Amino acid sequence: IYLVVMNRLQTRMAIILLPRTLFVSAGKNGKGFGNMKIIYEETSTVWINWNNLLHFPLIFNQTDECEKKQIQFIMGSESSDKCHLYLQNWEEEKGIISKQITRGSDWVVLKEAVPKVDNNRQLVYFLAERISPIILSLCVASIPSVTSTTNNEDKFNDCRVLTPQDLSYKFERCNPTLCLNPDVGFICWLSAVNRLPECRFYRFVHGNEPGLLPTAIYTHRIGVQIVSPSPSICSTSSWGLSYLHRSPSSIFKHKFCEFESTTSKQRHFALALWPCEEIESSKKFPIIHSVYGGPSIQIVRNSWHS
Repeated sequence: IYLVVMNRLQTRMAIILLPRTLFVSAGKNGKGFGNMKIIYEETSTVWINWNNLLHFPLIFNQTDECEKKQIQFIMGSESSDKCHLYLQNWEEEKGIISKQITRGSDWVVLKEAVPKVDNNRQLVYFLAERISPIILSLCVASIPSVTSTTNNEDKFNDCRVLTPQDLSYKFERCNPTLCLNPDVGFICWLSAVNRLPECRFYRFVHGNEPGLLPTAIYTHRIGVQIVSPSPSICSTSSWGLSYLHRSPSSIFKHKFCEFESTTSKQRHFALALWPCEEIESSKKFPIIHSVYGGPSIQIVRNSWHS
């Protein structure tokens, strides 16, 4: 069993491993036995923003006669400024060996989504803003080998985007897991500001060599047939409004704006929405203006729910 603990200021973080023998059932007397082990520590001069990226794909527990124990896990960290995935290999005698899985100074891995690991093919699937900060994509990367002693980057270090570059993946914090089977494919909701959400199924095509990044083939669209409402419904509800039967692009226009913060000197994004001229050509109308809210509060995306 593992615990992630922090100090009150969130400037120090540790992952602690607890043996199950430390726990005693409520109906029994006595104490458990075993020792806690700190398998990872991290410090920050500002604060540590924890995430849902921690995953233990491989755990090796040797017999009691062997003193060596090895634990391998994947975690997300902002130690290099941007949030990226790392493979950590902890050994009781040698300590921790870290290998970076994803890297890049202009994109981040989404902290809230739980990654999916394919142990057989040494692949990890995750959500990231790989294309743009306003596009959320499903990506895959190869898990590097911790036994490599070379200083060169692994040949499969770059990730691959599996969803269309002009559509954004719909993610909800209440359901952080990916609907994905490494042997089959994945299902996801995709949309854009001017494109209604649609549910798609993509099938994986894998290579023969472990670590080779797969491709995703769009095979099925899962949807509901749209039918016109009956006259009785139109007379008693908002179904009678003509704009509900029009395409999104004919109802409103949109524009994404980029600006630089005078404080952080970082790029930020805004989204402006306004009615089409043919609807409100002679009248004044309000403009909905959404602005980027800060770290982990990305409300401006090229998606329908924005």
